[in-house]
Amino acid sequence: MQEEKIAEQRCPDCITEVKVGNSVLVVNGFLKQDGAVTAADKMLKLLSAESYLTVRKKCC
Repeated sequence: MQEEKIAEQRCPDCITEVKVGNSVLVVNGFLKQDGAVTAADKMLKLLSAESYLTVRKKCC
């Protein structure tokens, strides 16, 4: 069982580091290997949603 888990390990698709005070939070992101959505697609969706919320807050 341990050998199977070692063989299945892979590098993360994205790594995010956030500094909070004296600590650094590291988040590894993984996408489905056979998925149709790329990391770029997910980032575009995230940025679009964030910009929509920012514009909406300024207008209302």
